Amino acid sequence: MKGGTSRTGCTDQGFECVRTKAKTYLPNPKVNSVSVQNERIVICSPHFDDAVLSCWSLLDREHASTVVNVFTGAPSSDFTYCYDQQNGALSSAIHMQQRAAEDRHALDVVGKFPINLGMLERQYRLRPSPWLHKLLRFAPLLRYALLRLPFLDSALHSIAPPDVVQLADAITRAVPDATSIWVPAGIGGHTDHMLVRQAGLVLAARGLKVCIYADMPYLLRFGWPRWLKVADRERPVDRASAYWAGYFDGLVKPENLIEQARVVHLTPAERLRKAEAIRRYATQFDPVNAGRVNSLLRREDALAYEVFWELESLNAKASKGR
Repeated sequence: MKGGTSRTGCTDQGFECVRTKAKTYLPNPKVNSVSVQNERIVICSPHFDDAVLSCWSLLDREHASTVVNVFTGAPSSDFTYCYDQQNGALSSAIHMQQRAAEDRHALDVVGKFPINLGMLERQYRLRPSPWLHKLLRFAPLLRYALLRLPFLDSALHSIAPPDVVQLADAITRAVPDATSIWVPAGIGGHTDHMLVRQAGLVLAARGLKVCIYADMPYLLRFGWPRWLKVADRERPVDRASAYWAGYFDGLVKPENLIEQARVVHLTPAERLRKAEAIRRYATQFDPVNAGRVNSLLRREDALAYEVFWELESLNAKASKGR
């Protein structure tokens, strides 16, 4: 069915699947999910909640999966930065301690314990200026524009972002026995997600198997792509597919993006477990679940799918098409 999705009705030990123009992912039973005894799957999560939001199937089905949280460092002062102000925090340093505790609580659902690299996320690299953060807090559209203007970097930031090669080195030092690395696709263009993705490209160039995952909740800005979901086939314009493809520019052609996708359909039981884990991020739940764009737990299908690509196959397929 061109451009659409057909239900196969197939199951494998209770796991549902969905067949699209993309590859169908049929996981093996949990006890046999890791075919190589020494396999170590490393999910690089830019922030505390990204692995749970975007890679729940890997955490829940693969016992050899490990979470490496990248931007987990706390600022040295008691200043409260703009995003933390929006979340009602009185101190960013204390807020990061709370977020770290929430992350451990969320990963308890699948019996995982994270590795934290301690780097500073984007908001903590900004200058700790009260007037600047007041402006960024109360003028979100202006904030969106200002943080994407490279010539303002030195004026807005007091700390430079980590070098992607050094970031790649830090990941391999944290988990030297990793057999595959999973990094965000960068859908939505968040600076921290793009840095981790770039580190993944460095690791791929070094010969490691690198896969990328679609970023929740940013991927839901225009709903699910039409090629993924039957209910959206009648939309005259598939804005979601174009939106996703824009963040793969220079990496893969849009048609190959669809063909090489590995789509995971979470079972109802898995969705419930994922929703429970998401709720455990108490300080982050309302911002993530708010508004028309995200609404993670108000959308019936929001937690239905996860989408992955293997970087090597993407690059190989793209190069053949050139």
